[in-house]
Amino acid sequence: MMGHYTTRADYTYASGGLLLNLSHWDGPAKASREFGPRPKFDAFVGERMASIPEDDRDLFEKKTFAHVATMLPNGMPHVTPVWIGYDADENRLLVNTERHRRKAKNVENDPRVGVSMTDPDDPYRALSVVGEVDEITTEGAREHIDELARRYTGDDYAPEIQSERVLLKIRPDRVF
Repeated sequence: MMGHYTTRADYTYASGGLLLNLSHWDGPAKASREFGPRPKFDAFVGERMASIPEDDRDLFEKKTFAHVATMLPNGMPHVTPVWIGYDADENRLLVNTERHRRKAKNVENDPRVGVSMTDPDDPYRALSVVGEVDEITTEGAREHIDELARRYTGDDYAPEIQSERVLLKIRPDRVF
């Protein structure tokens, strides 16, 4: 089971038999002592907002998988592959998920996210975005997941919805 860990002394066994040495890790408290307190949600000076370059917007029309990084309550990153959309009128990246999913819970606690994607036709072409989820909404979420499913699979979204669908609207602060 991915993400399941059993600790033993200074080592952690990740699923799949990977053995990690944690003897150097003293937890977030040590990191805070060494590097100072964690920055507030806006780690940039002043308000920043970036747009997705016109040349990269085609990535949101292809079957491009994105990886979205959110912050767990303990400060560790949580990265998941997702289908991704873009609303050019609002300049927001769109991630569709269910309210009970870990990423949705994470951004309610800490809205900072990182998103990376690689062109499925050219693995040397990539786009990375750092920003914040500035809106979580149910409005249009069901229609949006069907739209994404048609792009990625050719059909409407088939899996049974376990809880409420939500759209995470990500304001890009930096684009790389």
